[in-house]
Amino acid sequence: MDRLRRTRSGTATSPNSPRELPLGPAHRARQEATLRQALAPRIDGELMLTLTENRAVMLSVRRQVKRRHYAVRLHRVFCEAPDSVLDALARYIEFDDADAVDQLQVYIEAVEDQLPASEPRSRNAVLRTDGKVFDLQEVFDRINARYFEGQVTAQISWGRRTQSFGPRRSVRLGSYCVEDQLIRIHPGLDRPWVPAFYLEWVVFHEMLHAVHPVRRVNGRNEFHGPTFTSAERSYENYAQANAWQKQHLTALLAI
Repeated sequence: MDRLRRTRSGTATSPNSPRELPLGPAHRARQEATLRQALAPRIDGELMLTLTENRAVMLSVRRQVKRRHYAVRLHRVFCEAPDSVLDALARYIEFDDADAVDQLQVYIEAVEDQLPASEPRSRNAVLRTDGKVFDLQEVFDRINARYFEGQVTAQISWGRRTQSFGPRRSVRLGSYCVEDQLIRIHPGLDRPWVPAFYLEWVVFHEMLHAVHPVRRVNGRNEFHGPTFTSAERSYENYAQANAWQKQHLTALLAI
């Protein structure tokens, strides 16, 4: 159990609890500088850091591994994080460490109830793009440049790990959340037997949802209308990906 300390107002608080942080530009700049100074010695590379108020995605990283360049956006609650959490944060930023992700999720869940009630609860608090086989950010950036002229501003992440107990009748391989501008990809696709062209097709499909909003037709939501379907066929490996999916449907339903 954390030790409690008594504030001047007489309220007992945890040393790991976030205080109400000032939101002015000058204070925000100082907070960013202080947090950057705390993280920099823990990371071998260049760190660009931006504080946010976004509780839907409380932490995201764009990694350029070869350049050792890390662009980080994170919620202001991390300004109050203890050293153990900062250590985990550094491991996640540089290595996308799975154990660090779990530790960061625990910290976020512990502190988010102490944030203002007006802020929505987090849905996908930590973005994960590096996989054992595929780097989602690299896939996203390549598709964005080739098919969308770099105009898609959504973020992308592997979804949360799930456990399968055998073949299903259906499986959601990807999703796009309009409110969060966030694409989630099923982590079961991060496998050596999944070809790159198929994963790219799944990512391309979800990116199209960011470009072609849902239409209301005859009182019903139309997710894959004629315009969407036509755009999806522009993917160069569309026929090959479709054929591979049909051939490996049983395996995909079991991921």
